Amino acid sequence: MTKFGLLSGVALVSILATPGVVLAQSAEDPQPNQGIADIVVTARKTSESLQSTPVAVSAISGESLADQQIVGIQEIQAITPNITFSSAVAQPGSSTVFIRGQGSSDGLVAIDQAVGVYLDGVYAARSTGGATDLLDVERVEVLRGPQGTLFGRNTTGGAINIIANKPSDEFEGSVRVDYGNYNAWLAQGVLNVPLGEGVAVRAAYQHRERDGFGRNVTLNRPLNDLESDFGRLTFGFEPVGSGFTALISADFSKFRNSGELVGLRTYDPTLSATNPAAAASPAARPFLSPELLAAACGTQPIPAGLPAATAGFLGGLKSGAIPLCPAVGARPGPIGTYALGGVNNAGFYNQTGNVPAYGKNDTYGASGVLEYEFSPAAALKSTTAWRGVELESLTDNDGTPYQLSGGLAPVPGNRIEQDQFSQELQLTGEIGSFEYILGGFYFVENGTDRSDSGSLFPLNPAVGTVDAVVRNESIAGFGQLIFQVTDSVRLTGGLRYTEDKRRLELRNRDRNVLTNVTTSALTLTNAAGAIISDLRDGNPADPFLATFERKFNYWSYLVSADWQATDDMFFYAKTSRSQRSGGLNTRAVAGGIPSVAFDPEIVTDYEIGAKIDLFDRRVRLNLAAFNANINNQQRNVIGVGNGRLVSGVENAAKAQIRGFEAELTVAPTTGLTLGSNLGYTDAKYKRFVNLDGSDWSGSEFPYTPELTLAFFGDYSVDVGPGRLKLHADYSWRSEAFAQPIAASAPQRAGRSAAEIQTISDNLQNTARIPSYGLLNARVAFEFNEPQIEVAFFARNITKEQYFSRLLAVQGTALGFTSYMPGDPRTYGISASFRF
Repeated sequence: MTKFGLLSGVALVSILATPGVVLAQSAEDPQPNQGIADIVVTARKTSESLQSTPVAVSAISGESLADQQIVGIQEIQAITPNITFSSAVAQPGSSTVFIRGQGSSDGLVAIDQAVGVYLDGVYAARSTGGATDLLDVERVEVLRGPQGTLFGRNTTGGAINIIANKPSDEFEGSVRVDYGNYNAWLAQGVLNVPLGEGVAVRAAYQHRERDGFGRNVTLNRPLNDLESDFGRLTFGFEPVGSGFTALISADFSKFRNSGELVGLRTYDPTLSATNPAAAASPAARPFLSPELLAAACGTQPIPAGLPAATAGFLGGLKSGAIPLCPAVGARPGPIGTYALGGVNNAGFYNQTGNVPAYGKNDTYGASGVLEYEFSPAAALKSTTAWRGVELESLTDNDGTPYQLSGGLAPVPGNRIEQDQFSQELQLTGEIGSFEYILGGFYFVENGTDRSDSGSLFPLNPAVGTVDAVVRNESIAGFGQLIFQVTDSVRLTGGLRYTEDKRRLELRNRDRNVLTNVTTSALTLTNAAGAIISDLRDGNPADPFLATFERKFNYWSYLVSADWQATDDMFFYAKTSRSQRSGGLNTRAVAGGIPSVAFDPEIVTDYEIGAKIDLFDRRVRLNLAAFNANINNQQRNVIGVGNGRLVSGVENAAKAQIRGFEAELTVAPTTGLTLGSNLGYTDAKYKRFVNLDGSDWSGSEFPYTPELTLAFFGDYSVDVGPGRLKLHADYSWRSEAFAQPIAASAPQRAGRSAAEIQTISDNLQNTARIPSYGLLNARVAFEFNEPQIEVAFFARNITKEQYFSRLLAVQGTALGFTSYMPGDPRTYGISASFRF
C-alpha cells in the first residue's frame, strides 16, 4: 500500500474510532432531538445545503467564531484542515493564504495569490491589507481545491468567502468589550434598524488595540503592537412581493503598529551560494561580506590582507570618519551572537534591530448587489464593487544592529497603493431537469509598488529603489449547467474563458550614498562601462522608464457527478482546471534574471468526496481526497543579476499534490458538541529548475505542513438564570518550510551527489518551521434576561513558542534566516450585551 493510501486509511479509522469528535465550526448548536443543524452555503454561487454540495467546503458560523474568540481571518487556520496563513515580508497587516499546498508568500501588486479571498462575493485582489477582521459575520466559507469556473482566476488553491450579516426587519444590536493581557482592548458594536417595510440599515464597528508582544531593545521601542479600526455600513432594500433586492455596503479598515517583530534565527554565511568555497576554507570566513560589515561597524578587528582601498574604507566606517554605520547604542558584536541562543540575543519576543520600524495599512471598499427574479426560470444578479488599499511600512528584515537587509530610515521601506473595480453579471434559473448559471466578469486594478532598501549597507553603499506602476485588466465569460439525471443523481459541467492584460512601468534604480549618483537597475554594463543590455524605453524625458505589456488567455472547466444515495449519504466525484494569472516582475533588472514576464500557472485537479449524516444527524462525517497536477508552477526564485542579489517569480516547476481532508461532527447529547478535523498534503516537485539551472526538485513546498489536526468541543447547560457555555480547542500542524532552497550551480561544481544532497538539506533546513500545537479555551455565562454574556478566554495556554514566518536567505551572500514569532499566551475577559 502507498504512503498516501496508508495514511488515508489510518486517518479515517482514527477519526471514526474517536467518539465525540466534531467539526464544531460547521455545526450550529444542536436543538433537542434535532441533531446537527443543516447549513446553507453558496460555494457554487447559489444557495444549497452544505451536505449536498459537491465541493470540499468548511462553513464556520458567526456564533462559532464568537465561541472560539476568533476576531481575524488568520485565526481560522486552527479549525480548518489543510490551510495555512502567514504574512508578506515587510507588509504589516497583510495576509497570505495557502490551501492544499497552493499559495504565494509575496505581496507585490503585480503578483497574484493562489487562494481568492471574497468579501460578500467581491474579489479582494491583494494580500496587502488582507488581515481582515471578522465582525458581524454570518459565516465564513473555506472552499478547498481549484474554483476557476465560477470564482475565476487565482483560485488554484481554493477560495475564502466572508459573508456578513445582512440588514433585517428586526430592531436589534449588540455591544461587546474585551480586556486582556498586554493591555489589550476590543470594543465593538452592531446596530440594525428597520426603516420601513422591506428597508433596513445595519452598522458594525470594531476597535482593537494592545501593547507590543515584544521590543526592540536597541531602540527601546515596542514591536508587534496593534491599533486597528474596522467599520461596515449596509443598506438593504427588498420590496415585498417584487422579486427585487438591493444590498449596498461600504467598509473600511485602519491598521497601525510600531513595526513587525523580526528576530534573527540563525546566521551562517558559509552556506552562501556566492561563497561555495567558504565552508571548505574556514580561514576565508572573515573576508565574507557580512563579516566585513560587522568588523567595520562592530567590535571585531578588520581582517588583515585586504586591498588597501577596502581596508581604508572599512577603517573610515569603524572610526566614524564615514558616518554611515546604522548600528546604534553600544558597539555591537559579531552577527552570530544575536541569533537565537547567542550571547547577545534579547529573547524570543525581542530583537536588537537598528531600524525604527512602523506599519500603516488602510483598506476600503463599496459594493452594490442588485437581484431580480423574473421567474423560477430566470433571475438576474449584478455585483458592482470598488476596493482599495494603501500601505506604508519600514521593517528591519534581520533583527540585528546591522543593515543586512531592510529599509533605511527615515525613508519608508515599502509604499503600496492599489484600487480596483469589478463588475459581475449572473443569470440563473431552473428549466425542467436543468439548473444553469451564465455570467460575465470584468476586473481592472491600478497600483503603485515602491520600495527603498539597503543590503549589507554601508559596505554596499547603494540604496536600491523598486518603482513600479501597474495596471491589470481581466474579462471573462462563464457558464455552468446542472442536469438532474434522476431524483438522486446529478451531472454538472462548467466552462470559463478569461483574457488578462498586464502593463508595467518600471523605474528601478540604485543610488550610491557616497557619490550621490543614481543609475538605472535596468541597464547592464561590461567591465569597460559600455551598456550591453538595456530594458529602458529610451525616452529622454523619462530616462529611467521601461514599459512592459503582456496578454494571456485561458480556459477553465469543471465536470462533476454526485449521488444522493440516501437522505443522509451524499457522494461526488469531480475534475476541474484553474489558473493563476501570469504577470510581470516588479523587481526585474537587466540581464534577464529573473525574466520580466511569467506565464499563467495551470492546475488540473481530481477529487472524490462523501458527506454522511448518521444516527439521526448526531454524527456528521465529511471526507475529500484529491490529486492535483501543476504545470508552469510559479515560484519565487533567487539569483544574481546585474551584479546584485535579485528575486522574482518564474515558471520554474512542475508538481503533483495529493492529499485528503476528514471532518467529523458528533452531537451525542443535547448541549454537547465535540469534533475533529484532519488534513494531509503530499506535495512533490516533478521538475524545478532554479535561475542558475540547478535542479531544485527535491526542495520543499512553502508553508505546506504534511499534517494538520484539530480537536474541539462545546458544552452548554442551563444553570439558574442563564446558560453556562464551555469551549476548548487544540490544533497541531507538522513541520513546514517557508520556501524551497537547494544547492546552487557553483556549490554543485566538482561535488558528488551525496555532497550536493548534504548541502541542499542543510540549506533547506534553514527554512524549517518546526511542528507546534496550540490550546485555547473559553468559559462563558449567558443570562436569559437581559441578554448579557460574560466570558473568560485564553489562547495559546501552554505558551508555545513557534514561528509564523521565516525569511531564509542563508543561500545568498546575506547568510541569515530571520523569523516572525507567533502570538504568545493571551487571556482576558469579555462582556457582551444583545438586544
